[in-house]
This record gives sequence, structure tokens and C-alpha cells, in this order.
Amino acid sequence: MSDKNDLAIGDLIRERVISLCDVFGKRCGDGLPGAVTEHLKGFPVSVLRRAFRRAECELEKFPTIKKLRELCHEETPSQMWTRTFRSAVGKDTETGRLVNILVDPQSGEEMFYPADCPEGRKFLKLLHTMAGRHELAQEKTETELEIERQTQQLALAQITEKK
Repeated sequence: MSDKNDLAIGDLIRERVISLCDVFGKRCGDGLPGAVTEHLKGFPVSVLRRAFRRAECELEKFPTIKKLRELCHEETPSQMWTRTFRSAVGKDTETGRLVNILVDPQSGEEMFYPADCPEGRKFLKLLHTMAGRHELAQEKTETELEIERQTQQLALAQITEKK
């Protein structure tokens, strides 16, 4: 299966290199498509298509192999933001009850929702405590502002009475 996929990717790269040669009016030797294929064969087909499309549309001259690799790297989606976790059911280590979890298919690591694990519950409790303190501080500030307003009104009333 992998050999067929590599063959298909190699054919795609060769075709697109020949197309680039036509677009930029460059004579395409026998070794050029093979050299480019050797350097780009590790990229997925979707990335290769987008990179070659950008090369055809955006570049002013025939790209070097280094430039084609750069375009492929730019078109490669970041692995940091891919969501590959699958839903599953796991056991809460503290309570023993079954809870919904996410499992990373690559590493097998289980990820619990905050309310379903001891660390998450501890964090949520701390967060609620901090939110309560913030509300309390906000109430105190509003009370202080009200006292300050009343003090200013009294001072203003006293000044107007003296006149």
C-alpha cells in the first residue's frame, strides 16, 4: 500500500514539475523531476497540490528545490491545533464511576474533563473561590464608591448652605 502511495506521489510531483517548467518556459531535463521528487516525497498530496499551485501563481521565476520545500512547509498544517482525540469512557480514579474522556490515538493518553478527575475538581474549587473573592472585592469597591458619593453630596450641601 505504501509503495503504491509513494508511486502516486512521485507521479504527481513529476507532473507538477513538468507543468512548472511549462509555466516558466524552462527546459525540463530528465533529472529535474526525479530530484524534486526525492526532496518532496514525504509531504501529503494535499500539501503538494497547494504548494505547487502557489508556485505557479505567486512566483515570478522557476522555483528552486529549497523554495518548493519552503512552500510545502508553509502549506503543512500545524500539528499543534489538530484535534485527533476520540471520545471514550473511562473510570474516575477517585470515585470509580464511569465518565466521558478523550483518548489520543497516537499515544493512548487519556484526557479527563475538569469535573471528572481529582486535579480538575481541585482546580475548579480554587477557581470558584477566587471568583467569589473577586465578587466580594467588587461589592466592597461599590460600597466604597457609594460612601464617597454620599460624602461628596454632604460636602456640597454644606457648601451651598453656607452661601
